[in-house]
Order: sequence, then C-alpha cells, then structure tokens
Amino acid sequence: MAYYATGPCLICRRPFMFNPVLVPSHPWPPPNGPKQPICKTCVRLINEQRRQAGRDPFPVPDGAYAAADGIPD
Repeated sequence: MAYYATGPCLICRRPFMFNPVLVPSHPWPPPNGPKQPICKTCVRLINEQRRQAGRDPFPVPDGAYAAADGIPD
C-alpha cells in the first residue's frame, strides 16, 4: 500500500502531491505555526536564490514528491 498527501504550496498556493514525511516545509505563521509544504518548483526557485546569495540550499530528500510504500508512523 502506498500513501501520499495533497495540498497547496505555501508559496504559490498550487495544489500538489507529496510525501508528508519528507516534503520540504516551513511553519506558517512563523515561528510556531503548523508546517506547510512547499512544491518542487518553488523549492528549486528558492534554492537558486540561496545559491546566488552564497547560502546553502534547502535539502530535498529523495521521494519528497512521490508516493511512499507502507503506512507512515
């Protein structure tokens, strides 16, 4: 059995599919709000801006935007 979540991206608000355990996310509202997922397109744009600014990119785990096998803990 596979699982995944769908929801709107925190940045662009477009709905997308993601692995809720692995997807890059950010608390909203900061600093203690619930974590909100960020889509692959927005993470790429953010990471490009971070690289240009000399900062490390946010990590994107393998499988963050795919269904996962099993049932999450």
